[in-house]
Amino acid sequence: MPDQAIDTQKAPWGPFRAVIGAVVSFFMAQEAATFLLSLYVQTRGWTNQQVESWANQSSSKFFYYVLVEVLTLSIIWLFVRGIPFRVVRKTIGLIRPRWRDLLYVLMGFVGYYLLYFAIISISNFLVPIDLNQKQDIGFDQTHNSIGSLIIIFISLVVLPPIVEEIVFRGFLFRGLRRSFAPVIAALITSVLFAIPHSWQSTDGHTLWNAAIDTFSLSLVLCYLRERTGNLWAGISVHALKNLIAFLALFIFHVQ
Repeated sequence: MPDQAIDTQKAPWGPFRAVIGAVVSFFMAQEAATFLLSLYVQTRGWTNQQVESWANQSSSKFFYYVLVEVLTLSIIWLFVRGIPFRVVRKTIGLIRPRWRDLLYVLMGFVGYYLLYFAIISISNFLVPIDLNQKQDIGFDQTHNSIGSLIIIFISLVVLPPIVEEIVFRGFLFRGLRRSFAPVIAALITSVLFAIPHSWQSTDGHTLWNAAIDTFSLSLVLCYLRERTGNLWAGISVHALKNLIAFLALFIFHVQ
């Protein structure tokens, strides 16, 4: 059972609004950010070569990431508009963390890797999966200046764990919990979380290894959300996972 009393209460929004809000925020934020950046480019009067050069810079990609995250949270806010902020904040799980949440971070981090290897092993036994497929993370591994690394770190390790946990394990999962048991709510949340990540391959094919990875991660994060009553343990595990990927790709240049 959850440790926080707020988790025993129903969310002010239901499953339908939660699913629609999560899906709309994901797609609309990216489309709106792309549109706004295209307007910016048009006002500059650049040539195609200048546009391509600017788009490949770490700073422009960082601006895009920040814009997407801000728009994502703004869209979610539209779906909870009219509900007192205090209620929204507590229901999502943005409440004071506790020291024992650190134990849950450790348990969740280990549990995620064990669950991922178990699911990927079973899946690969039933249907062989290309584990060498690369995920398009938006940044080139050749970026190695201090400024670029800081930008990439914020874009991959700081922003996504915070925003994605608010949207998926906060808004979506809590909305589903209004009508479903924790396991069902976690499964639906995790499928919806995994689907967009399966589209982020560099070769245009379904990225099954990333889908299984994020599905496994989400199951653990939903458990942490349910168990601790807040998002902080989940955000920490999510950030640690992304930190390992950041170090492997941009510090140690693991291919």
